[in-house]
Amino acid sequence: MKIFFRKILILFMILESSINNSQILNSSEKIRTFVVGSINNNNDIFTLNETIQFSFDELSLKKKNYYYKIDHYDFEWNLSDVNKSEYLDGFDDIKIKDISYSFNTLKSYTNYRFSIPNNQIRIKESGNYKVSIVNASGEKVTEKRFTVVDNKVPVQLGVSRTKDLENFQTAQKINFNVICGNCSDLYNNYSEIKIIVRKNRNWNNFIEPKKPKYLNSEKAMYDDIIFYGGNEFNNFDISQIKSNNYRIQNWNLSDIYETFLVPDEFSENEKYDYNPDINGNFIIKTNYKENNSYEADYVRVFFELKKSNHSPEDEIYLIGSFNDYKLNNDYKLSFNSSINSFIGSFLFKQGFYNYKYASKNHLNINHLKNIENDFWQTENLYTVLIYFKKNYEKFFRVIGFNRLNSVSLKN
Repeated sequence: MKIFFRKILILFMILESSINNSQILNSSEKIRTFVVGSINNNNDIFTLNETIQFSFDELSLKKKNYYYKIDHYDFEWNLSDVNKSEYLDGFDDIKIKDISYSFNTLKSYTNYRFSIPNNQIRIKESGNYKVSIVNASGEKVTEKRFTVVDNKVPVQLGVSRTKDLENFQTAQKINFNVICGNCSDLYNNYSEIKIIVRKNRNWNNFIEPKKPKYLNSEKAMYDDIIFYGGNEFNNFDISQIKSNNYRIQNWNLSDIYETFLVPDEFSENEKYDYNPDINGNFIIKTNYKENNSYEADYVRVFFELKKSNHSPEDEIYLIGSFNDYKLNNDYKLSFNSSINSFIGSFLFKQGFYNYKYASKNHLNINHLKNIENDFWQTENLYTVLIYFKKNYEKFFRVIGFNRLNSVSLKN
């Protein structure tokens, strides 16, 4: 009975606060679940000329005119100062015509889809890209990052436990070799080479090594790139409505389906506990339905983070690939003193999700010591991207790429 009344209290408090805090749900464009890759394989790195699928939902059944634009960016995500004809065949600002209305769902929405290349546009150069969705008034309503690779330079990648005594229990060391054949073609005064090492698809969490530790005519060796291990991602599975698992306490039916997750709590004395995850990613899926794009329903998911070493003044957010690790009010929790917890509820399309909590007091998401502990054993996905341009060229291409899961980590 006590748990029941606690849930009712949380439900009331969250719904009351959402009237003031939910910017997207009160806006004319209620965009949700922007997926790049495919519904079953959400990705953000593709090879040149590979077909890339895009999909997003607008939370209404009113058909709207949306258009997509594609722009090239450098390794730091600054817009490339170059004409689009340099990296695109055809023209963008293309109307999205492939749409479906939600079917047999409590939450109504319209699913918009497109893919590239198509008969109107093709990406002809590698690099970082953003696809922007704009409405009929030309206003941007959402965007998504992705990277196109022309894999000309092999990268050998390894991950191990750091030998640094200060971080021995908490950090992981990345080392890699750029196999350049004739390295003088890449490392010289007439060109620029930039390298990004990224953790778990999080563009807020990357390191840019400045120069190799060792360089000869055949390879460049980079060593001692240190990341804090963090902890495994929390997760929840709402692919089957009203199905309980170890993370779900119960379901409720109001205007849409609702589910309450088991409260999260972190302590300074927490020990590492292996919990398989998908490194912050999410997968849209349902059981017993044929098309997840427009047959998956939306669920209001209730979160509770118990206050331990957090101050009530802390600004706590939910992050993951589902929101590109952005700290914004759309996924902000509020503190409630009556239950001594941070609480929030957010809409998620049916599927399996990884998530973490982050504080705005720590803009560098590389280290969330105030929310969770770091462990060298944590399984993470590391990605190395090689950016290159000659001095007379106007934009960076991506000429090398590799990724490795630290499940292969050696002590």
